Amino acid sequence: MKLFIPVKVTNPSGQLSIAELLLGIDYVYTSSSTGTKFVNISLWFPSGGTAPTVDTALVNLANQGAKIFVIAGNGSANVVNFPMAHFNHSNIYVISAIDQTNDNFASFSNFGATVDYAAPEVNVYSIYKNGGYTTMSGTSQASPHACGVAIMAKYKSMTYFFIMARSS
Repeated sequence: MKLFIPVKVTNPSGQLSIAELLLGIDYVYTSSSTGTKFVNISLWFPSGGTAPTVDTALVNLANQGAKIFVIAGNGSANVVNFPMAHFNHSNIYVISAIDQTNDNFASFSNFGATVDYAAPEVNVYSIYKNGGYTTMSGTSQASPHACGVAIMAKYKSMTYFFIMARSS
C-alpha cells in the first residue's frame, strides 16, 4: 500500500517550535501504516544549533526502520552544528545540493562528513503559496528529490511522510 501523508508541524503563521516538530515525528513513529516509512524533513530549526530531543526522536524512528531524509542546510558551512544533519545513522540521509546545469556542488549548500548525497536544488520549479508556482533554490528542494528517488528505486510497499514547514 502506498501512502503519502503530509505532516504539518508549523503554526498558521509558518513558525516552527521544537515541540511541534517532536509531535510530528511522534505521529510518524506511532503511525499504524504498513511498509517502510520514508520521511522527508525539509525545514530549519527556529533556534539553530542542535536539539538533543529531536536527535533522540529521529534516531528512535530510524531504529524502527524508517528511512529519513534531512536537509544539509544552506549556510555554506560544515553540518557538524546543523540540526538533524550532524550525525551518522544508516537510516538517516543528509542531502546536500548540486546545480541542475553542470552537477556542480551548490555554493550555498552545507557540506561535511555526514552528507550522504546531493540532489538538484538550484532554480527548481516548485509549488508555491496560494496555488502558484515559482523557482526556488535550497536544500529543501533537494531532500524531497532524494527521498522520492529512494521510494521509486527500492520498495513496492511503502509509507511516505513529508514533514513540512509551510504556511497555509
